Amino acid sequence: MFGKRADGIANKSIDPIVRMTPVVMNQRCDAQVFLKAEIDYDAMTAYIRKKRGEGIRLTRMNLVVAALMMTLKKYPELNRFIMSKKIYERNEISISYTVLKEDLKTEATIKSSFALDNNENIFDVADKMQSQIAENKTVDHANFTDKLAGFFLSVPGLSTMAFAVVKGLDKLGVLPKSALAASPFHTSAYITNTASIRLSYVYHHIYNFGTTSIFISMGQKEERLYLDSENKVAVKNVIPFGFTIDERICSGAEYAKGLLYMQQLLNHPELMELDESVTKCSD
Repeated sequence: MFGKRADGIANKSIDPIVRMTPVVMNQRCDAQVFLKAEIDYDAMTAYIRKKRGEGIRLTRMNLVVAALMMTLKKYPELNRFIMSKKIYERNEISISYTVLKEDLKTEATIKSSFALDNNENIFDVADKMQSQIAENKTVDHANFTDKLAGFFLSVPGLSTMAFAVVKGLDKLGVLPKSALAASPFHTSAYITNTASIRLSYVYHHIYNFGTTSIFISMGQKEERLYLDSENKVAVKNVIPFGFTIDERICSGAEYAKGLLYMQQLLNHPELMELDESVTKCSD
């Protein structure tokens, strides 16, 4: 309340024009912007295989979450959110994503959180994610979010009333920290891997409920023709990404810098090891 929440604080020093945009466009569905990016599939695959040979298990989702986390740290304006027409600075980085359970039918939603002042590398991110995924992978496991939703749905009419109360408390900024932690919609970004269900990328809508400002969809591998160093036609593999973003939280120039940085990290995953001799090359 009064510009302070459990997950952030209102920023009153932002450029007035930027601060006016939530007044003009008061819902996320008013402010959605769609972007497409293509990441070098072969570079990611080669890096994953190299690390596997060193006894380190990594997945493409590990790389994407790590790259996004590092991007939000380098460009903190992308980690803002809008609530009640105010622009908030988030006090942590959180990334929600959906994984298939062991039966390959049911899904589990996981939220990985990272402190703003921690210097975590790709291996730290992978360890955290793999621990959470292993815990949620079994079909009979229900995390706190699943249990809470199940409880509300078990009583006729309770889910509608509970949602109205939660939404009201959220707008006032007094939603408890435990509720914010349980909600996958109160997050810096949401990632869906549509390739896991054999679909191409999509431009997924941003939910009006919650605080998500960025939604990313990873599609299936696609082939692209290009000219190599000898001006010969060659084929490379890419992963198309669909970005849906809330344009109100920062300038388009800041979004562009962030997207290009995330692409650089994914096209050169060794940068995410945070080795000083390597990261100097990315400045």
